[in-house]
Amino acid sequence: MSAIVVAVAFSQTGLVPQPAIGTAWWWGLRPAWFEPVTVVLVPLVMAVRRAEQPLSRLPAGIGRDQGP
Repeated sequence: MSAIVVAVAFSQTGLVPQPAIGTAWWWGLRPAWFEPVTVVLVPLVMAVRRAEQPLSRLPAGIGRDQGP
């Protein structure tokens, strides 16, 4: 989600040109769009993955409703 917010922020400020869809210039800018999105997304995924690791060490059944 953060990557999308960054991408929208860049497009709305006019810092990144928006050529007509499907043109050679448009296709040429695709790698330029993927790079900043990747720079934001990879650390975010790593942080979430690291935060989830302690949860995987819990014994099965912890936190689940066992019923009466």
